[in-house]
Amino acid sequence: MNVEVSLISRTETKLFETAAAAFVLTGDEIRRAGVTTLPDALRLVPGMQVASVDANKWAISARGFAHRFANKLLVIVDGRHVYTPIFAGVFWEVLDVALEDVERIEVVRGPGATLWGANAVNGIVSIVTKHASKTQGAAVSLTQGNAGGDLIGVARYGGQIKGGGHYRAYGKFFGRDGFFDPAGQRVDDEWTIAGGGFRADWDKVQDRFSLQGNLSSSEIEQNLAPARRPPPELFDGSPDALHTNSHILAHWQHALSARSNFALKGYYDLYERDDGLNDVRSQAYEIDFQHYMAPRVDRQLIWGASYRYTRNQTRTSFDVPFDLPDDKADLFSAFAHAEATLADGRLRLALGTKIEHNEYTDMEYQPSARAIWVPNAQHAVWVAATRAVRTPALSDFRRVPDFGERPDFGERPDFGERPDFGERPDFSPFTNGEPDFKSETLQALEVGYRLHSAKGLFFDITGYYNDYSYLKLIPFISPPILPPPAGSGPPPGRPPGPPSLAALKPVDASTLGGELVAEWHGQHSRVRATYALVAFDMPSSAPRPAGTGSEQRVMLWSSLDLRDGVQADAMLRYVDPIDEPKIPEEASEFVSSLPGYTDLDLRLSWRPRTRWELSLAGQNLLHKQRPEYMGFALDSATSEIRRVVYAAVRWGF
Repeated sequence: MNVEVSLISRTETKLFETAAAAFVLTGDEIRRAGVTTLPDALRLVPGMQVASVDANKWAISARGFAHRFANKLLVIVDGRHVYTPIFAGVFWEVLDVALEDVERIEVVRGPGATLWGANAVNGIVSIVTKHASKTQGAAVSLTQGNAGGDLIGVARYGGQIKGGGHYRAYGKFFGRDGFFDPAGQRVDDEWTIAGGGFRADWDKVQDRFSLQGNLSSSEIEQNLAPARRPPPELFDGSPDALHTNSHILAHWQHALSARSNFALKGYYDLYERDDGLNDVRSQAYEIDFQHYMAPRVDRQLIWGASYRYTRNQTRTSFDVPFDLPDDKADLFSAFAHAEATLADGRLRLALGTKIEHNEYTDMEYQPSARAIWVPNAQHAVWVAATRAVRTPALSDFRRVPDFGERPDFGERPDFGERPDFGERPDFSPFTNGEPDFKSETLQALEVGYRLHSAKGLFFDITGYYNDYSYLKLIPFISPPILPPPAGSGPPPGRPPGPPSLAALKPVDASTLGGELVAEWHGQHSRVRATYALVAFDMPSSAPRPAGTGSEQRVMLWSSLDLRDGVQADAMLRYVDPIDEPKIPEEASEFVSSLPGYTDLDLRLSWRPRTRWELSLAGQNLLHKQRPEYMGFALDSATSEIRRVVYAAVRWGF
């Protein structure tokens, strides 16, 4: 509980004294768990919902709404927002971070929009990489799975720069073999990433400066179901998805005095996706300024402002194009967060708000009030009331055609140009005939209690009530409209689909739930147990996409430090099944749900020397294969996760 987090106040605060449902996953815990991807690491965080759609896609959220295109979780890497404006969510398969360089992952379950802005609705995930001075010298790691395509290699070198700076540069290759269909046949959902990057840090008496960049390319096999596979003539090249990511980020912090400092951060991010059907080119520029001052020991104020410019260009060759294929947007925001410490340091109050102006809904206000009472070193009680919004994304302005018609685009348009639909009727859900488009809004109440009852024993209990307004819910994405096979007539009847997407309206809903973390530390062992519950209250007529069902999750993690540098870890997970939405039988292929399961991961490692580590890890050991997510995922059919065993060797890390 002495670990410090910065997501709640933008300053380092001990986790025990944080007025939020915060959790920190350290780099050492990530190593000991034997995970190979960031989504797998998030499975270790209480309250996080993580489900594999297939070998290269996930449904991830916190406190509900976990589906392939979840849009209520803000993800940050070293202060850089990584959500895509296409659906205000994250393409986890292209988020390239070397896990060996991760210092910690900070997670806040619940809204954090007051400091971090729109889309920090249900939670925030902040990935913090190590300072370059902590990654000096050469290091190499190689991980091989029992399937031939499961291969991960990382090489890194760090050194010093004249003038007191440090740097590191790394290269990475990641490969994952395909998963299985329900019949046990391997499917085409392989995944590879190749990339590299650098980070440099300079620390002076009053100044800290950091510069980092990354370039990666990934190839993602798309397991398109036969019923939804467009004919070859609609593809522009291969149906596989090719992604290119690059960014450069600079961060400067200057100390004005012992009680005052300011920070300036700026970055450029470029993302391109080419899947042969719906291509995307997205650019983002952001500059962020914040000023911290403490006029008194018991008073703190942080304020700041930021500007973000995005340009998102799309082009399509089938039936879900965007009303705004060339979208340019400016986002202006400012925030203020004040804290006061009272009652001889036992009571801390925090008030703040963020004001944002966007192109679609004009001005948005996101205030919060938090309080924490720490009567002694053993107890802490906190409460919070927060408002957050999820501002519109391009997916809110997509065109959905009449299912009785087939598109005939002729020549494929270039980036930013709309296809010529002729006179074919179409409409855009939630925007058609809606002159006053509103953001999704959350008003949240949270309460928490922490107990450090004895040496090494700790409890963290959180409860929450979330009230949502103007939710844009679509039960499933309609299948593409396909030409009939050569030599055959049009298929009889209406293709499976919702009765009328035009009838969809924003809905109100609420969730109630909580999380429990219990942990015990011994001299050579540790046991952590976590429990999470989310229960939905939605109108009976509301669409029910994946992630909108009540769910329970339990995890038990036991760690042992044995003799002669041997470590052993076991992680047992249980996920309560979620009932499938009730929809017409003919559309069952396009239903999404989150199945339940119980599974076990094991890892054994040995350090024969200080710089060497050999390990063997098994994941999903209780099942040869099993589903985690079922139903329609738009760009692939779902497949079943498989049992895998990894052998790894690390030198220098």
